[in-house]
Amino acid sequence: MRPFLLVIMNSSSLFAIAFAIFGMSSRMLVFAIDWDRIVATQLYFLFLLLAVFFGIRAYFVGKPESSFVQLFKIGARGSALFSLLVGGFTFVFYKLFDTTYFIGLVESRLDEARSKGYPIEDMEKMSANMESVFSLVLYIPLTIFLFTLLGISYSVVVAFIFRKVPLMRKI
Repeated sequence: MRPFLLVIMNSSSLFAIAFAIFGMSSRMLVFAIDWDRIVATQLYFLFLLLAVFFGIRAYFVGKPESSFVQLFKIGARGSALFSLLVGGFTFVFYKLFDTTYFIGLVESRLDEARSKGYPIEDMEKMSANMESVFSLVLYIPLTIFLFTLLGISYSVVVAFIFRKVPLMRKI
């Protein structure tokens, strides 16, 4: 008897979960090594592309007659799952590990305003506004939305490639 999760999940979901785990692991590694966080973001982009590609490929191998729309839906579904997992991890990451990240963003902007000679009243207003802008409440939904949008874009391109490039039919 197969485990319940494997029965209800298709291979595109498994690729999305696997590559999301790779992305989360690389994010922790980048944080532990103290590299620039842009590296982790670029790795997330790469893993999202790989999740979409291999998810669509797995579906295409099983059903080579599938239409562009079917392939697109498979890729979009995988990218949405990837985005939700990464969004949830991002919340946990900034709540437990990098707790001062958003405070640092606000402080750096306030230091810049101080150096330019802004009055204290303006800086207090700026501080209140920045604390609402640089927060998890805004960052997490934006992360999920933008990763999903990027994944949908990847899905369009990969589905098009699988439908129109003859070499892909031989894989």
